[in-house]
Amino acid sequence: MKKLFLLLLLSPLVCFSQLDIGKTKSQIKSKFSYKPCEEGQKTLMYCSSDGNMIGYVFANNMCESVQFYTVYSSKYKADIELEKAINSFGQENNETPITRGGATSFIGVNGVGVTFSVIQFKGSHYVRQIYQAY
Repeated sequence: MKKLFLLLLLSPLVCFSQLDIGKTKSQIKSKFSYKPCEEGQKTLMYCSSDGNMIGYVFANNMCESVQFYTVYSSKYKADIELEKAINSFGQENNETPITRGGATSFIGVNGVGVTFSVIQFKGSHYVRQIYQAY
Protein backbone atom coordinates (compact mmCIF):
# COMPACT_ATOMS: atom_id res chain seq x y z
CA MET A 1 0.00 0.00 0.00
CA LYS A 2 2.90 2.35 0.80
CA LYS A 3 4.37 1.83 -2.68
CA LEU A 4 0.99 2.46 -4.32
CA PHE A 5 0.70 5.69 -2.38
CA LEU A 6 4.24 6.62 -3.48
CA LEU A 7 3.35 5.85 -7.10
CA LEU A 8 0.26 8.05 -6.91
CA LEU A 9 2.24 10.77 -5.22
CA LEU A 10 4.99 10.62 -7.85
CA SER A 11 2.62 10.51 -10.85
CA PRO A 12 2.53 14.32 -11.16
CA LEU A 13 6.32 14.37 -10.73
CA VAL A 14 6.72 11.81 -13.50
CA CYS A 15 4.48 13.82 -15.85
CA PHE A 16 6.17 17.07 -14.89
CA SER A 17 9.65 15.59 -15.35
CA GLN A 18 8.84 14.52 -18.89
CA LEU A 19 8.76 18.25 -19.56
CA ASP A 20 12.43 18.36 -18.50
CA ILE A 21 13.42 16.60 -21.71
CA GLY A 22 15.06 19.24 -23.89
CA LYS A 23 16.10 21.49 -21.00
CA THR A 24 19.72 22.35 -20.28
CA LYS A 25 21.67 20.98 -17.35
CA SER A 26 21.63 24.37 -15.59
CA GLN A 27 17.83 24.61 -16.02
CA ILE A 28 17.41 21.19 -14.39
CA LYS A 29 19.78 22.08 -11.54
CA SER A 30 17.95 25.35 -10.87
CA LYS A 31 14.63 23.60 -10.23
CA PHE A 32 16.04 21.71 -7.21
CA SER A 33 16.72 23.37 -3.86
CA TYR A 34 19.55 20.92 -3.08
CA LYS A 35 22.65 19.63 -4.85
CA PRO A 36 22.69 16.39 -6.83
CA CYS A 37 24.09 13.34 -5.02
CA GLU A 38 26.07 12.47 -8.16
CA GLU A 39 27.08 14.62 -11.09
CA GLY A 40 29.01 13.79 -14.22
CA GLN A 41 29.62 15.61 -17.46
CA LYS A 42 26.54 14.01 -19.03
CA THR A 43 24.52 13.05 -15.94
CA LEU A 44 22.81 14.36 -12.82
CA MET A 45 21.41 12.16 -10.07
CA TYR A 46 19.23 13.37 -7.21
CA CYS A 47 18.76 11.06 -4.22
CA SER A 48 16.04 11.06 -1.55
CA SER A 49 16.45 9.93 2.03
CA ASP A 50 14.29 6.84 1.39
CA GLY A 51 16.69 5.52 -1.28
CA ASN A 52 14.72 6.56 -4.36
CA MET A 53 16.51 8.53 -7.07
CA ILE A 54 15.85 10.56 -10.18
CA GLY A 55 18.50 10.78 -12.87
CA TYR A 56 18.99 12.96 -15.91
CA VAL A 57 21.10 12.13 -18.97
CA PHE A 58 22.33 14.89 -21.28
CA ALA A 59 23.62 15.06 -24.84
CA ASN A 60 25.04 18.38 -26.05
CA ASN A 61 23.97 19.87 -22.69
CA MET A 62 20.29 19.07 -23.40
CA CYS A 63 18.31 16.57 -21.32
CA GLU A 64 17.45 13.55 -23.44
CA SER A 65 16.39 11.14 -20.69
CA VAL A 66 14.76 11.27 -17.26
CA GLN A 67 15.11 8.13 -15.13
CA PHE A 68 13.22 7.24 -11.96
CA TYR A 69 14.65 4.66 -9.56
CA THR A 70 12.32 3.25 -6.89
CA VAL A 71 14.15 1.13 -4.30
CA TYR A 72 12.83 -2.20 -2.96
CA SER A 73 14.11 -4.44 -0.19
CA SER A 74 14.53 -7.44 -2.52
CA LYS A 75 14.62 -8.39 -6.19
CA TYR A 76 11.43 -10.38 -5.63
CA LYS A 77 9.53 -7.31 -4.43
CA ALA A 78 10.99 -5.21 -7.25
CA ASP A 79 9.89 -7.80 -9.83
CA ILE A 80 6.32 -7.78 -8.46
CA GLU A 81 6.15 -3.98 -8.52
CA LEU A 82 7.66 -3.93 -12.02
CA GLU A 83 4.80 -6.07 -13.35
CA LYS A 84 2.24 -3.83 -11.65
CA ALA A 85 3.86 -0.69 -13.09
CA ILE A 86 4.00 -2.13 -16.62
CA ASN A 87 0.37 -3.26 -16.53
CA SER A 88 -0.82 0.04 -15.10
CA PHE A 89 1.12 2.13 -17.62
CA GLY A 90 -0.11 0.00 -20.53
CA GLN A 91 -3.75 0.31 -19.45
CA GLU A 92 -3.55 4.04 -18.73
CA ASN A 93 -1.96 4.79 -22.11
CA ASN A 94 -3.71 2.07 -24.13
CA GLU A 95 -0.32 0.84 -25.35
CA THR A 96 1.13 -2.61 -25.93
CA PRO A 97 4.70 -3.04 -24.65
CA ILE A 98 7.72 -4.60 -26.31
CA THR A 99 9.81 -6.82 -24.02
CA ARG A 100 13.45 -7.46 -24.83
CA GLY A 101 16.53 -8.25 -22.76
CA GLY A 102 14.84 -7.89 -19.38
CA ALA A 103 13.36 -4.47 -20.21
CA THR A 104 9.83 -3.57 -21.25
CA SER A 105 9.34 -0.55 -23.51
CA PHE A 106 6.42 1.48 -24.73
CA ILE A 107 7.00 3.40 -27.95
CA GLY A 108 5.00 6.39 -29.09
CA VAL A 109 3.70 7.83 -25.82
CA ASN A 110 3.59 11.58 -26.57
CA GLY A 111 6.89 11.48 -28.50
CA VAL A 112 8.67 9.87 -25.58
CA GLY A 113 9.73 6.24 -25.27
CA VAL A 114 9.21 4.70 -21.83
CA THR A 115 11.19 1.71 -20.56
CA PHE A 116 10.73 -0.28 -17.35
CA SER A 117 13.24 -2.69 -15.82
CA VAL A 118 14.59 -4.01 -12.54
CA ILE A 119 18.25 -3.24 -11.88
CA GLN A 120 20.70 -3.72 -9.06
CA PHE A 121 22.70 -0.60 -8.23
CA LYS A 122 25.09 -0.19 -5.32
CA GLY A 123 23.69 -3.26 -3.60
CA SER A 124 20.00 -2.27 -3.83
CA HIS A 125 17.23 -3.42 -6.15
CA TYR A 126 15.33 -0.77 -8.11
CA VAL A 127 12.46 -0.53 -10.53
CA ARG A 128 13.84 1.87 -13.13
CA GLN A 129 11.49 3.85 -15.33
CA ILE A 130 13.17 5.71 -18.20
CA TYR A 131 11.56 8.46 -20.27
CA GLN A 132 13.59 9.20 -23.39
CA ALA A 133 12.94 11.47 -26.34
CA TYR A 134 13.03 9.81 -29.73
